[in-house]
Amino acid sequence: MKIMATTMTQTELDAFYEKLAEFTEHGTEAQTREYIEYHFPRLPEKVRHEVVFNALSDAVNEAVQGEDALIQTLEEGLTAGEELLKLKKQVLKEEKSENS
Repeated sequence: MKIMATTMTQTELDAFYEKLAEFTEHGTEAQTREYIEYHFPRLPEKVRHEVVFNALSDAVNEAVQGEDALIQTLEEGLTAGEELLKLKKQVLKEEKSENS
C-alpha cells in the first residue's frame, strides 16, 4: 500500500524555504538538490512546478553555455587553421622564389 504524503503546512513551507536558502548560500549543489528531492513530494503543487521549471531552465542554460563554448573553440580552431594555411602558402612561396 502506497502512503500519500501530506502537503506541507505554511509553517513547514516557511521552514523549508529558510533551510533551502541556507543550503543555497552555504551548501553544495548536491546538498541543495538532495534537500529539494527529499521534500519534493510534500511541497505544494505550485512550488513543485516552480522547482521543475527552474531545473529545466538550469539544464537549458547549461546546454547553451556548453554549445557556446564549443562554438567558440571551433571558431578559434578555424582561425588557427586559416593562419596555418597562410603560413604554409608563404613558406611555399618563399621556397619557390629561393629555388628559382
